[in-house]
Amino acid sequence: MPPTTTPSPDPNELIVDNTSAGFSTAYGQDAWQVYTEVGGGHYGDNHVYNHLIGTGQDVATWTFTVPQAGRYDVYAWWWAGDWRPADVPYVIRHASGTETVRVSQQVNGRQWNRLGTYDFAGQGSVAVNDSATSGQDAMADAVRLVYAGPVASTPTPTPYPTNTPTARLPIPQPGQ
Repeated sequence: MPPTTTPSPDPNELIVDNTSAGFSTAYGQDAWQVYTEVGGGHYGDNHVYNHLIGTGQDVATWTFTVPQAGRYDVYAWWWAGDWRPADVPYVIRHASGTETVRVSQQVNGRQWNRLGTYDFAGQGSVAVNDSATSGQDAMADAVRLVYAGPVASTPTPTPYPTNTPTARLPIPQPGQ
């Protein structure tokens, strides 16, 4: 089983498990439950799940501070099952705002699943909530950030070409 330590021994990687200090849950409809099974498909020793599909009020959040500003590949780990929702929302808070990525927790379990690449400078977060449309037991286990390079620079707009007069050739006349 992978360790639950954070930060990772790799200085270019940060892992926040559901047992890490940066993890929290909040609920308005259904409390998050801890599930432990030795040798299970979770990262580390356990994961949390929310049994009822709802309105997004039940939220599990991984909060972190990146070791250096830059672009990071963001991954999530879950234990897949055919009863789980096929459209679980992961909300990534990054340097440029917020993006929601919906994933199926019915497939690709027991591995890191890439959610995208985002710029971070200082603190960020990834949250999962219960606003899926079907299934049950939306789960929250671990997230991983892997440094991918410096912050993406904003491309400098290319100025429109200036109107420079050009030599005009005479238009041939009939019979010339």
